[in-house]
Amino acid sequence: MAAEGRKEGKAEGRKEGIEQGIKAFIEICQENAMLREAAFSKLMEKFSLTSDLTKEYLERFWKTQS
Repeated sequence: MAAEGRKEGKAEGRKEGIEQGIKAFIEICQENAMLREAAFSKLMEKFSLTSDLTKEYLERFWKTQS
């Protein structure tokens, strides 16, 4: 039981770390005036994401100008 809990904890930690990396990647793209479409392609390529998951991350982390 304890080993299973540690395994789940590690998996959750990896997921959170990947999401932090994706958020930082998107922020860097925006800071460097990269178009959203170009950021989409690079994000999908660098993180080996599906198109749907890439879209989901961009919707969550891409800051719109207000």
